[in-house]
Amino acid sequence: LVGIGALRVEGRRLIWTVGAGSTAAALAQAAQDECLESAAFWIAGTQLRLAFYPRGTSLAGDGDCSAALIAEEKAKLKFELFLNSRSAGRKVLLGKKFSCDFRRPPSIDQALLDGADGAPGVEVGVEVHENFMYAGFF
Repeated sequence: LVGIGALRVEGRRLIWTVGAGSTAAALAQAAQDECLESAAFWIAGTQLRLAFYPRGTSLAGDGDCSAALIAEEKAKLKFELFLNSRSAGRKVLLGKKFSCDFRRPPSIDQALLDGADGAPGVEVGVEVHENFMYAGFF
């Protein structure tokens, strides 16, 4: 599913809230390596999307979920991904996609178990620190 959830900006961080309320069912129905994607947005001269894999990518361990930064065109970005304010550390995207694994939060486990409406959902965030291909200011 693409374009679900809400995007907002807090300081230098773009945050995507997904799986809250009626979109909890989308979390519950996702298989491993299936993701939900945010609407497209622009940061540092690059069109990007965030992705959330409730059951992780194909390489994720049991009990993990994954978050990814996806670029429409090849990019070279220094960035940081967050899941519920927990950082995966600074990373470098060289290409179109970079994903990180996180321990699945208990709220997601509950949503996966019962697909309940009213689940709190998760927040996937990104801070772009540098675009190696963009000379403008951001």
